[in-house]
Amino acid sequence: MKVIQCNATTNDANSYLINDSILIDTGLNGERLAREIESHIDLSKLELIILTHCHYDHTAAVPLLVELSGAKVGVHRADEPMLADDMGSVSTFFGQKAPAIEPDILYEDGDMIKLDEIEAL
Repeated sequence: MKVIQCNATTNDANSYLINDSILIDTGLNGERLAREIESHIDLSKLELIILTHCHYDHTAAVPLLVELSGAKVGVHRADEPMLADDMGSVSTFFGQKAPAIEPDILYEDGDMIKLDEIEAL
């Protein structure tokens, strides 16, 4: 499995590019993260963004990255209602509104995510 850490800034959440097609979390700064990803792959190769949880510092750049790449978004079902909630997403702590995110995939406890020939929790 190929893993590349892609942080937009040093004060941002960690993002990881997996096998050149899956991004784990997006952090705050979508434009900078997009440039960082493009230093490794063409954004059109990004197929899936997996969110570890609903907090704004992990999700803020999702709308821009989806627009630029066409990637699908997956998140655990328990976090899905809080993606659009300013308090649940803690976006208010950043002086922002929760980003408009509509996940394509809702994960359940124990779901397996297939990464090429590898399956992971």
